[in-house]
Amino acid sequence: MHITINIEEIIKSASTVPTGDNCQPFFYQYNAEKEILLVFHNPSVAAHVLNPHSSSSFISSGMLLFLIELAAKKQGYTIQVTQRLENITQMTAPLFEIIFHANNENIYSKNLFEVIFLRRTHRSHYRPLSEDQSFQVNQIIHKIKSSFNITFVPKTSENLINLMTQTEDYFWKNLKIQNDVFKWVRLKHATYLKKKDGLYWRELGTGLLDFPFIFITIYSPKMGQALYNIGLSYFIKLRFKKMLSTSGLLCFSSKKSLGPEELVSLGRTVIETWLWMTTLKMAIQPLSMQSLPIFYQDKGWLPEVFPLNSYDQLRDNYRSVFNLSADENPVWIFRVGNAYDGLRSEEIGLRKELNETLTKN
Repeated sequence: MHITINIEEIIKSASTVPTGDNCQPFFYQYNAEKEILLVFHNPSVAAHVLNPHSSSSFISSGMLLFLIELAAKKQGYTIQVTQRLENITQMTAPLFEIIFHANNENIYSKNLFEVIFLRRTHRSHYRPLSEDQSFQVNQIIHKIKSSFNITFVPKTSENLINLMTQTEDYFWKNLKIQNDVFKWVRLKHATYLKKKDGLYWRELGTGLLDFPFIFITIYSPKMGQALYNIGLSYFIKLRFKKMLSTSGLLCFSSKKSLGPEELVSLGRTVIETWLWMTTLKMAIQPLSMQSLPIFYQDKGWLPEVFPLNSYDQLRDNYRSVFNLSADENPVWIFRVGNAYDGLRSEEIGLRKELNETLTKN
């Protein structure tokens, strides 16, 4: 039976998927005759120090599948997915083959679909969550069915803040990490990408004096590194500590040894949680630098640019703070809070801008 699915809406939804510094390594082909959507992955675009063995790409691909499923259900379709995860390193072979099946039942979550284009990474300072909001976060956690454990703490302890802040040094003191991040800093990309998940100036909590340092760091990393080492590190760490002090933390953890399929499953869990948080107008930022290397270290994948066994103490502290068992490992940590006033109206404008840009392209 021939289907009449709006494939443009499906791809628009998929194109909002969070990826490392919003590099967006996925692209799509739709075979109208066979009614199959093919999803491909460009490994050269996804190359990043925080993406060893394509691990972050697997997580993002799980998010992508969930977004496609949501958009399809909104139109009255279910999806049948054939995963070819071994193709993650091959640009010419599909990662997923997706077939759409008509379903007359009203099976989609309207609330989640409507915030797909509003979801974003908030990198600025937050206002703390109220007790009622913390209760709502825990309600969200309990409604999500997943093999991963999701744990929330409404306030970040001072000891944990200090340990997490130490990891900022790995970024500013290592040119390899800086180069990979600034490669996707969004200076040469469309504004809608900057605003959603890229490093957008208005979202960084930067002051007037920060711009010369950021500019120097991007275009002359060695000079930026020197400035950091002679004194700017104090102010950068102070700002990061202040951001953490008003944030709650959300932890995704697992007792399993995570392979590609489990990472895809993690991505689905993360984006569902993120979208539910967005329905409550909460601000979220993945703290990848403070968490994913723990997983890489346990797998033996930690890139050489990081000090050996550098995340052992941080892992143990996460286990204590989130009440994890000795055999349970934190995989990804997010900070959660209230975005400052004014961002909501900006998000509404962002949704319109994103829709118009994607339609043109």
